[in-house]
Amino acid sequence: AFRAVMARRGLPVPDRFVGHDEMTEDRGYADAMRWLAEPAHLRPTAFICSSTLQALGAMRAAGEAGVTAGRGDSVVLALPATRGAISRVFK
Repeated sequence: AFRAVMARRGLPVPDRFVGHDEMTEDRGYADAMRWLAEPAHLRPTAFICSSTLQALGAMRAAGEAGVTAGRGDSVVLALPATRGAISRVFK
């Protein structure tokens, strides 16, 4: 459904930017680092994560890659995150 809606709005999601992995911080980090290694004009500008742990991993990868989530790039969490988990990333 997500990809169909994006396509209808003229925003196709390339297959290489879709992951179906374990919902862990390490997996979120590894996927995000792989996607952020793309040339700047091909990089994703947002990550949509299905778990808090994946989002934490994506945010950690973004920080290491020099990308600041919330300032031009986004990490979207489909489930509510705990305050402690998010504050750990933004120290």
